Amino acid sequence: MLVLTGGSAVAPSPTALSSAAAVLWVGYGGEEAGTALADVLLGNYNPGGRLPFTFYANASHLPPYYNMSMVGLPYGRTYRYFSGPPPTYRFGDGLSYARFVVGAPAASPPALEPCDTLQLRVGVTNQGPVDGDAVLQVYVRLALNTSLLVPRHALANFSRATVENGGSAQLAFTVPPDAFAAVDGGARARLRFPGQAAVFVGLNQPTEADWVGPGAVRVALVGQITNVATCGV
Repeated sequence: MLVLTGGSAVAPSPTALSSAAAVLWVGYGGEEAGTALADVLLGNYNPGGRLPFTFYANASHLPPYYNMSMVGLPYGRTYRYFSGPPPTYRFGDGLSYARFVVGAPAASPPALEPCDTLQLRVGVTNQGPVDGDAVLQVYVRLALNTSLLVPRHALANFSRATVENGGSAQLAFTVPPDAFAAVDGGARARLRFPGQAAVFVGLNQPTEADWVGPGAVRVALVGQITNVATCGV
């Protein structure tokens, strides 16, 4: 077991990673950090956390530190815009001692007006061998009729549910109108354009293959260009 401490991503050597049975990132622990770590390593506690940032494979894959553009060369930055080589660990990655299987999500309605909220339902099963917490994440990918900057995909919701060994749970999610909008910095507004959206529900950030798999659903965005700040007014 390789245990990593620190407040941000680090770059463990490939040799260290290849020789480790598992990797545990613990951040900065308090006075009971040693007890908590021992409980996890000995199997007395089943962790269910997910990474809140990306472990890039190499610092050269990122724009220079003085370039804060999300799409700066060579590949952009953050999970929302990064288009470079696969990271060592992705935002949202995480494992536990349990084995979870997520079903295909059901979404309604299939076509959204500018101020509509998407409703999702999805099942998750714990195939064992212990009880554990499943952390399901909802990501949105947009194909909009706009020249504004649109993320490759973005986290729109998540939920953590305790599922007993051999048991199942049904989770419900809402995806609000602003998850389907693009930011217009000049107008200081989030604008919802007509177009298409894909919504993915799973245990981790989606790969390109996931966007065409059973964990993703397609939604039509209909209606006029709308500032979502006016929704509900």
